[in-house]
Amino acid sequence: MSEAAPAPEPGRAAGPWLAFARDRLDELLRWADGLAPDAIAFAQLPAPAVPIDDALVALGRASGEAPLLWDPPGGPSFAAAGVAARLAVEGGDGARQLRLQAEALWPRIREAPTGGSPDGPRDGGAPAARLFGGLAFQPGAASSPLWRAHGDGAFTLPRVRYARIGERAFLAFALEPRRAAAAASAPRCVEAIAAASDGTQVASGASPAAITGVAQQDRACWSKLIAAALEGIAAGRLRKVVAARSADVEAAAPFDVAQVIRALTTGAAGCVRFALPAGSAAFLGATPERLVARKGDAVRTEALAGTIAAGAGAGQRLLESAKDREEHDLVVREIERRLGPLCRELVVPRVPSVRPLRELLHLCSPIEGTLRAPTHVLALAEALHPTPAVAGLPTEAALAFIAAHEAEPRGWYAGPVGWFDAAGDGELAVALRSGVVEGARARLWTGAGIVTGSDAEREYEETALKQRTMLAALGAEPWAAPAPTPGRHAGAGAPGTTGA
Repeated sequence: MSEAAPAPEPGRAAGPWLAFARDRLDELLRWADGLAPDAIAFAQLPAPAVPIDDALVALGRASGEAPLLWDPPGGPSFAAAGVAARLAVEGGDGARQLRLQAEALWPRIREAPTGGSPDGPRDGGAPAARLFGGLAFQPGAASSPLWRAHGDGAFTLPRVRYARIGERAFLAFALEPRRAAAAASAPRCVEAIAAASDGTQVASGASPAAITGVAQQDRACWSKLIAAALEGIAAGRLRKVVAARSADVEAAAPFDVAQVIRALTTGAAGCVRFALPAGSAAFLGATPERLVARKGDAVRTEALAGTIAAGAGAGQRLLESAKDREEHDLVVREIERRLGPLCRELVVPRVPSVRPLRELLHLCSPIEGTLRAPTHVLALAEALHPTPAVAGLPTEAALAFIAAHEAEPRGWYAGPVGWFDAAGDGELAVALRSGVVEGARARLWTGAGIVTGSDAEREYEETALKQRTMLAALGAEPWAAPAPTPGRHAGAGAPGTTGA
């Protein structure tokens, strides 16, 4: 084995690292060829620390495959491409199906130390193999042409993965033995990261696609939906329901996913940026809401509900709003009810804080706990999803209302997205402020919580504000969008129907 070489610092010549990486990669490929036929070799190298967006572009170009991104505030951040293994589910009980499939996959993964040899010393800073993906908001997404490639749930082990942890970085490969395509693309990925480190590849290389149309849901259709929700609340069938609507964006040329993700940085401070490709489509967004994170016996979640436009004195007005505090308290109490039995300790703030985003403020209550027994992060997600922040209360009644009144399945919008590892640790966010991009078309979703006192016009404007981050990232000017187009959605104009 060759001796380990330190990764170059950002902005410094990557020549020495490139030679080191090529040598280690040759060793990895030889080692992989000696594994059992169904084994997946996983090994990683210390790498230059480059911006995660540059790594995303580099790996996408080098592999010729759609890039994947997981970029939470504070990191660690991951850019990846290709698929070494894929778990997919259809129908209900998706989280349990994924856990069972993962239990069969993990023993196939032979994870080498950072040096590339199973006998060498491990670099403790290198993150273990992880699966990235998500689940639909409700089963049935696979029946929609828009969501057919993503299905009701899927997680993948990327073929190549770049991890950025502070000023450290690692380039990992997951290779099936004797897989010619993987062996051929791996050296190109090494060279691409080296080029990014030298500053010779820092842009997607494509001009933004010219936007040719933005079709919003008709306001009258939205008003009918809100009226139906308020009627259900007044009759006692619902305490809260989350109404969602979509918008279609069309461009003169296919969108560049890496470019859209890079543009999301502008309006996504404090949010998790993500991109999850499937077939020719990519589900991407910048969500402010964590569903659940688990590390050992520590679990974290949060209640994020109650919204106001940013501005002078807005935070205090939000804290004093009876409507928003009621909406928020419903979410807090339901999380306590669901998570409490799984924890021997659960710490919940008595009063929410205000989470500032670029154009919005949200009421937020971070919640931390200590698990009674080892519980997979997918099992925790199963217990918490859907929270009242994205569905409503009572949960089954709210889900039935959404299914009956929204004109199309939400797909993965408002579902869990993120990662998990062999230990059952992981982090999942709620896929808000998101959309599906396929070719020159994109469909975006936003929603608003409806409780007693909600007003259709105010809630429409709230969803419009929430759309602006994604619209701007796509190159559409939200304040100059065409007038709403009645009848765009299937069922538009019918009483109580809306786009998700």
